[in-house]
Amino acid sequence: MKKNDNKFIISLLFIIIILAGILIFRINNSIGYNESLYNDIYKEYNGVFSSENSNTLAIGSSEQNTNSLSTESETNSNVIGKIVIPSLQIDYPILRYTTDELLKIAPTKLCGPNINEKGNLCIIGHNYHNSTFFSKLNELNIGDSVFLTNADNKSELTYAVNNKYVIKKNDLSVLSQQNDTEIVLTLITCTNNDNERLVVKCDVVL
Repeated sequence: MKKNDNKFIISLLFIIIILAGILIFRINNSIGYNESLYNDIYKEYNGVFSSENSNTLAIGSSEQNTNSLSTESETNSNVIGKIVIPSLQIDYPILRYTTDELLKIAPTKLCGPNINEKGNLCIIGHNYHNSTFFSKLNELNIGDSVFLTNADNKSELTYAVNNKYVIKKNDLSVLSQQNDTEIVLTLITCTNNDNERLVVKCDVVL
C-alpha cells in the first residue's frame, strides 16, 4: 500500500510539473512585446525629453484596443508626452494610441484632448501587480501630485489627485468629453478583479 502511495504522489507531482510548465509557456507567449518597437519608442522618448534614465518595464497581458477613441492627429511619432508621479516613482512616456502592442510598452492615451489642454484626458496603463506602469496607482492619496509634459511644446502642468474609485469595466462614463472648459486628467488601470477598473481623477493646479 505504501509503495502504491509513493507512486501516486510521484505521478501527481509529475502532472503538476507538466501543468505548471504549460501555464508558464502560455504566459510567456501571451505577454511578449515587440522589442524593436520598445527600443524605438524609448529612443524617441529619451531624445525628446533628454532623459538619462529610462524605466525597466515589466511585461503583461493587454487591454482592449480602444484606438478609435483617440483624438490625436495622425503622425509617425509614438510619444506625445511624459507622466511623472513622484510618490509612486513613476516616470514614463505617454503613447499616442491605445493598442495591445503599445500597452505592453508604456501608458497610453485612451481618449480626450492633447496633453495639458482643456477637456478630459484619459490615460490607461497596465497593472502588473509589481512596481511598473500603473501597478501602484491604488497607493495614490488625495492631493498627491501628477506631472504631465507635452512632447510638442514641452509645456508642463501639475495635477492633484481629487478622487479615486473602482468601476465596472463596461462603465464608460469616466471617458466623458462633455466638459471642454476645464483641464481634467483621468488615470485608469485594472484591479485584481478582471471585471473592474481603478479610476484616479485629477484636477490641474493653477
